[in-house]
Amino acid sequence: MDAAQRTQHIKSCIEAHKKDMELSLAVQSSEDVLCGVFMEVLSEKAHPSKRCFGILSNCNHTYHLKCIRKWRSAEQYHKVPPQMLDHI
Repeated sequence: MDAAQRTQHIKSCIEAHKKDMELSLAVQSSEDVLCGVFMEVLSEKAHPSKRCFGILSNCNHTYHLKCIRKWRSAEQYHKVPPQMLDHI
């Protein structure tokens, strides 16, 4: 391996390590996420599919994906003017 290959290899390893660290941080920061409806810690749910959550645009609250889907399928949601949906 010549110097250029070694430099490229080191650069690739550093980039891979950065991505791994970002993923690790994302997982760690989502461990205490609560559903804004049920106030349950999502990572404590027994079934992995029930640990999925979403964050609505222009809002920092987290919700079970099932809660978001149920709310968005409700009749009242469809009566909201489209320009207001950006603020919900």
